[in-house]
Amino acid sequence: MWGSPSKAAMKEMMREMDYITLVQDGQRGIPKECPCGGRIYHEISKIEGDLGNRYFTCKAYKNDGFHWRVPWFYSVEEEFDKLMEQIDEQNQKLSGLETQLKKMSEELRNQRGVIAKLKDLVEQAVKNIFDGW
Repeated sequence: MWGSPSKAAMKEMMREMDYITLVQDGQRGIPKECPCGGRIYHEISKIEGDLGNRYFTCKAYKNDGFHWRVPWFYSVEEEFDKLMEQIDEQNQKLSGLETQLKKMSEELRNQRGVIAKLKDLVEQAVKNIFDGW
């Protein structure tokens, strides 16, 4: 079979496709580091037709699908959405903690009442014991 790729070449192509998919699926929020390990910097486009648009770009960026060049607006918007979700989660946790605190405060008040009654009983018992001597 002349021209058909070898098994090793097919595996290499599959690995490449998996990596490209990983790179594309990983573009969420403000990138900290490119999958290639390259540093991300803030770029302002100087290309005609794209002039002034901002991007988070890998220092080693080539338009080959292996590096990130993410539009600034979308990254910031996704990051904002993630932060809003985190705030909502924290608010839910805080609400649960407030409810738990109210229950614990009520229980503490009840326990203080029980302790006061026990204290009175012990004082009465001590008084009865020593009054009889």
